[in-house]
Amino acid sequence: MSTLIERLQQDINDDLGRKGERILNRVEIYGGEFTASEIGKHSTSTPACLITCLGWTAASKNSRIPNSRSVKLAFFIVTKSK
Repeated sequence: MSTLIERLQQDINDDLGRKGERILNRVEIYGGEFTASEIGKHSTSTPACLITCLGWTAASKNSRIPNSRSVKLAFFIVTKSK
């Protein structure tokens, strides 16, 4: 069973990656910080889409789904410059 972030990765890859429109070379799940030094340590072929989870909080008390969470995801597009 795949997780939500893995499903998003697969969907983006199927639509925009090598299997789809061929706009992105890589679609990766990224677990580090998005600082210049941290990104510099990450090696990938560009253009790439990095998907990360920024965190989650308990859903509002008015939520119809018990024990649910509000999740924040981010998608970063990485390119290279000559």
